This record gives sequence, structure tokens and C-alpha cells, in this order.
Amino acid sequence: PPGSSGGSGGNAPNKPAKVDKPLTEEEWFDLMGPSDRARWLTANFVETSGMFEILRTDPTNCQSCGGLGSKKTTGTDGADESRFCEQCNGVGVSKAVTYR
Repeated sequence: PPGSSGGSGGNAPNKPAKVDKPLTEEEWFDLMGPSDRARWLTANFVETSGMFEILRTDPTNCQSCGGLGSKKTTGTDGADESRFCEQCNGVGVSKAVTYR
């Protein structure tokens, strides 16, 4: 029959676009720089060790995405694309921990 050459012809469906999703905790940590890693490790230790008195936690909007959790970019074809913010990993906030 016509069109059944057995190879990958022009009738093959397009591959689905990669779904944009947040990074795993490990992937996110690997992307962060040394100073961000140190701040995160300190805050995590303070919150989970039980050795410190937490005075308050202050969530603020992520500086990179403005609290949206995603960033819009324009692709090469002119279409708008939305991607998760790499800094906050889609959460939209940063948290400061005050302790003693």
C-alpha cells in the first residue's frame, strides 16, 4: 500500500513537548550556588534540630519571579512560554528564619 515504506515517514506523530515541572529537591540543590546552599542548610538545621529558639519565619516573595512561581519567556517562534522559577522552584516565596 502507498505510504507504508516501513521507515519513519512524514505521517509519524510529533514527539510530545517536554512537560515543565519543578525540580526535585536534589536537582534544585545542585543548581544553587554555594552561598544559597549554605543559607538553606543553616535554616534547615535551625528549624529541625530543636537546638534553637525560632523567633519567627518571614516568607517574602521570590526576588526572581516576584512571587509568581514561574517566569514567562518568549520562544524563538514568538509564542509565550511559562517555566517554573529556578530560584524558588515554583513555590513563589523565600523564607527567612530568625532564631537564637
